[in-house]
Amino acid sequence: MLLLALPFLGYLISPVLSGAVYSASNRHIQEPLVSSKEEPNLLPIPTLPSVKEKAVTVGLYITASGSHEEIYVEIPLHERVSPNALLGLPRHPQSARLADLLESGAQVSNRRRIERTICLIHPVISPEERSMRSHLYRTGSDNGDWSPWFMLDDGIVNFEHPANRWFLAGREVESYECF
Repeated sequence: MLLLALPFLGYLISPVLSGAVYSASNRHIQEPLVSSKEEPNLLPIPTLPSVKEKAVTVGLYITASGSHEEIYVEIPLHERVSPNALLGLPRHPQSARLADLLESGAQVSNRRRIERTICLIHPVISPEERSMRSHLYRTGSDNGDWSPWFMLDDGIVNFEHPANRWFLAGREVESYECF
């Protein structure tokens, strides 16, 4: 028989099986709480709090254009974040580097997971560029995504140097995203 102990009341209760209350002190059957024809009025079974996914953020060191100060910012993994949404994210970055991956504030020790993290910089696209991209996409010459991306192994990436693949050509950043 399944019994639920309620020591603070001095009773053992088995409402599911018999609907009767048993006294813990003298162990005799008292009157049933409900007749056998009625459904017992049971309290809801407490549930354990759901286990939420740990908050994962990516730590970046970013230098704003025209500055020599490298600042540390954390952005949520798998979310696009605009420079307006997070204090410290510059609209015109000079350089950036991936620093670490954090789960609920603690550094992730899985080096392989950090090495596979990719961060994208989505620049604001001018109407002329949008038109050109649209034409190239329709003709099959372009896949439509020109956002510069970087990983841990890239080290410090410079967005102002014309000879590298991260060159933003002075464009403003619409959003940052890491996955």
